[in-house]
Amino acid sequence: MNIFDTSSFYLALRKEKSHLLKNTINQSLIKYEIGNVIWKEVDLIKSISKTEGLTILIFVHKIFKTMNIIEPNPQNISTLATDLNITYYDASFIQLAKEKQMPLITEDKKLKKSANKVVTALSLKDII
Repeated sequence: MNIFDTSSFYLALRKEKSHLLKNTINQSLIKYEIGNVIWKEVDLIKSISKTEGLTILIFVHKIFKTMNIIEPNPQNISTLATDLNITYYDASFIQLAKEKQMPLITEDKKLKKSANKVVTALSLKDII
C-alpha cells in the first residue's frame, strides 16, 4: 500500500488508474485538495466543463469512502517541516508515510527529494 499526495492522487485519476487509490490510507486534507484541483480545472484553467468536474468529484468521493482517513501526529509534522525546511503541508504527507511505514507517491520533485531523506518516495510512473 502507498500514501498518495494530491499531485499523484489526481494524476492517477486522470490516467484512469483509480484502482490504485482504493482502500488506501490518507489524511482528511486530501479531500479538500482534490476538490480544489477540480475547481481549478473547471473555473481557472477551463480544461474541463462544470459537468465533467462534478462527475469527477462524485467519482472521487466514492474512492474516499473506501479509504482509511487518519491524521498524522501534528507535533511530528512540525518537527519534520523544520528539520527538512519544507512546508507543514508537505511534511504532513511525509509524516503519514513515516508513521504507516509506506512509500509516499508524489509528482512534486522537491517533495520527493525531501521525502526520500525519511521514507521511500516514488512517482506514479514507478508503480504502474
